[in-house]
Amino acid sequence: PQPVTSVVGATLPTTAVLIGIGLVLQVTTAYGVAVVTMLRHNKLVSALTWWLAVAATAAPVIFTAWALRSYFTLGYGGRDWFPYRYDGTAGAYVLPLVALVAMLAGPVILLFRSELLDTLRSTFTKFAVASGHSDLRIVGVHAAKASAGPVIAYLGASLGYLMTGVVIVETIYDIPGVGNLILDSVARRDRAVVVGGVLVISVLAPARSTTAVSAEPAVVIAALNPSAIESTATNTATTPATPNIAE
Repeated sequence: PQPVTSVVGATLPTTAVLIGIGLVLQVTTAYGVAVVTMLRHNKLVSALTWWLAVAATAAPVIFTAWALRSYFTLGYGGRDWFPYRYDGTAGAYVLPLVALVAMLAGPVILLFRSELLDTLRSTFTKFAVASGHSDLRIVGVHAAKASAGPVIAYLGASLGYLMTGVVIVETIYDIPGVGNLILDSVARRDRAVVVGGVLVISVLAPARSTTAVSAEPAVVIAALNPSAIESTATNTATTPATPNIAE
């Protein structure tokens, strides 16, 4: 028998690929949808985006994954575009990633859109408009940079929830990841592998979420909007010290 670390370690890259690509797609999807709704200035588009985001949030990931698999792999209506079982090809990752993106895309879109609305009411946005920048540049570059911090922090804090979805998606699509390994080990009553897999997930998710909540907002703001950090430091340096009343 192989060591538990080797068995669990062999499945980690596949799970890491799903989580990494899923997070990137969630950010890009939320960015694109939020920017388009801000540029369109259409009540119908805004209402439709809101309802679709709420529907995606309310739908359980197990329902979304099974629906996608049934419709696009079992040949219902002649649509068998993707492999039914995992075969290592790029097409085998499409439906699992769509299910993972749909799981968190709704809240991220609503949060990004709300942050953009607040940013577009700020003073620096009015200066950007007065400077003659295009609407696309104002919304898609300047406002998006200022609004990215809370979105990244939310994604980091939701990583544990995302990893729960990965376990379900890997099982439904028979992907050889950590989640599928845990459930297979439960069926085989392999306690050592179950404990090892659960330990990996239970350690990584809280550690990553805690790091994201405490550090990532400041890192993102410093990278995307350095002037905000500089102004904060300047205000802190120029603020007079509070006198000690006890003295």
